[in-house]
Amino acid sequence: MAKKALVLLYPLNEENEIVIPVQVLRKAEYEVTLAGPTEAPVVGSRNMKIVPETTLKEAMKCGPYDVIVAGGGRFGWRALSEDPDVGTVLREQEKAGRLIAAICTAPIAMKNHRIMYGRRLTSYPLVEDMVREGDHYIYKYDDVVKDGNLITSRGNYTTWHFALSIVEYLSGRAAAEEAAKEMLLFVFVERQKMNKYNNCAVFGCEDSTSSRHLFPNPNKYPEQFAVWLNARKNPKLNALPKDNVYKSHRACYRHLIPDH
Repeated sequence: MAKKALVLLYPLNEENEIVIPVQVLRKAEYEVTLAGPTEAPVVGSRNMKIVPETTLKEAMKCGPYDVIVAGGGRFGWRALSEDPDVGTVLREQEKAGRLIAAICTAPIAMKNHRIMYGRRLTSYPLVEDMVREGDHYIYKYDDVVKDGNLITSRGNYTTWHFALSIVEYLSGRAAAEEAAKEMLLFVFVERQKMNKYNNCAVFGCEDSTSSRHLFPNPNKYPEQFAVWLNARKNPKLNALPKDNVYKSHRACYRHLIPDH
């Protein structure tokens, strides 16, 4: 029997964070329902209009769903927070132990509806303080964070990984890899095979999923390379030849954010 997914489509949602999960889940042969507050076209954060297939009220009558997906957008969390039906469907999903997947600013709406308190999660970087306010969650900096039946992600560029992580959770790694291959998403398939670059160059960092970034070329940008090397605070790196560090080591995304 096909897995069932409910994707919430609300005003000012980031369009990619709606369309990509729908595409990936349907590629995995899930039964996907795209539900909005009404049946009227929804205007997203980039002024694109997307037409819901049904209303959330009607979709709630057709559950249960194996996963409920909430997209973000810089201000997309507001409409999600203001609709009591969103809170109701998410609380029922949490109570039943079924999967909730939220990306970008959607965790703000989760917080406002008192969903999944105490869990590990992430969000769009610019709204970190809003998600952290009240200390209801354990904040992480990975591209995708999984904590039991909750999957969260940073936003936009991490949407493919986010959507495939849903498939992996519900249908297994093989199903996710098959969907990824059909869409030429080889980065997802190869992610676990890139052992050379899996470990972050920052001493003690346990982040295993964030995107990695090259050190500056020490031959072209020696001053910038020195700044990066000193900031990583890893004595083992300091003992290596500069070209070795440049060619064979990476720093994960979170360490490019000030104070982290």
